[in-house]
Amino acid sequence: DMSAYASWPGIGTNHKPFSGSFDGQGHTVTFRNAMWGMFGFVAGKSGAIVTIQNVKTAGSVQRSPIAHDVTFTHIIGCINGATVTKANENYVGGIVGSVRYSSVGTTYYNGVLIQNCGNVASITANDYVGGIMGSACYVNTRIENCYNTGNIHGNTYVGGILGWHQSYEGSNHVKNSYNTGRVTGSEAVAG
Repeated sequence: DMSAYASWPGIGTNHKPFSGSFDGQGHTVTFRNAMWGMFGFVAGKSGAIVTIQNVKTAGSVQRSPIAHDVTFTHIIGCINGATVTKANENYVGGIVGSVRYSSVGTTYYNGVLIQNCGNVASITANDYVGGIMGSACYVNTRIENCYNTGNIHGNTYVGGILGWHQSYEGSNHVKNSYNTGRVTGSEAVAG
């Protein structure tokens, strides 16, 4: 129960991201209007993937409930039930807000997999808003066997599963996933 910690910073910062493995063993973490969800910034490396699995969230947060920003990360079997309430926030998803990429010269990498995850809560944010993920760019971003049943509301780039995806090369896909939530916004909106 994290409801007494509205200023919870999330695990991992931009300069010191979480780079281990986390197994929630099916437990639920409850927030109450927390500034961050479980993880702020998560970053593995090619050949050293970070895994976050088997955690549920409940209550309310102002940013993405499971992880705000990820690269070289696998998120498996996580369910979000925490409402997102910050209407002016960008890059927000029920599971992940945004995918960051690494580059070597003109070759880009990120190696992100979101598998067997779901969002059942309402998400209200500004731009790049999705039931599962807000924004992903470049290569090897995969969403598989995921669902959204929550209502998703934003301004631009709003989707039931994924708000925005820019793909240059590599393996990128959304497979075996569905949305039944109501999706609303002003531009580039899709179920």
